[in-house]
Amino acid sequence: MRAILALGLALTVVCVVVAPDSAYAAGILRIAVQASDLGNLDPHLATGTPDRTTVDMVFNALVRYKPGHELVLEPDLATSMPTPQMEGGKQVWTFTLRKGVMCHPMDGVPSYELTSEDVLYSLQKSADKNRSAFAADYTGMTFEASDAYRVKVTVQVVPSHFK
Repeated sequence: MRAILALGLALTVVCVVVAPDSAYAAGILRIAVQASDLGNLDPHLATGTPDRTTVDMVFNALVRYKPGHELVLEPDLATSMPTPQMEGGKQVWTFTLRKGVMCHPMDGVPSYELTSEDVLYSLQKSADKNRSAFAADYTGMTFEASDAYRVKVTVQVVPSHFK
């Protein structure tokens, strides 16, 4: 048993010593994720833990939980946290997008700058029960692109966690 433990420790030391310095110098972070059970990498359909873990590292949102502070939201694709306004008895959130955010190129589609139309598409897909596992979370919400960098989210019923 001690021999196995010693061998394991020796291999660990060898792996650390032989690791290329260029990865450290370049600021590259490599992590391992249990990916054998990935089911869906569409952020609107990814519901399992391995899927969500991977999707959350790949895709950005308008806002995110502040790292290390799971109760604090901060802007991600948005430039700031909007202050909700009341309009006609409904709560309205207007998000201004950061300029210069680029979408990755895909087959036949070159890289392009993110606009409110992209965010609008994603929000509408999120609210569609036929295309999203999370549609119920968007019940009573409507979305509109005010201009190329502003998205307006109107909430008819304020979720309890925002009261």
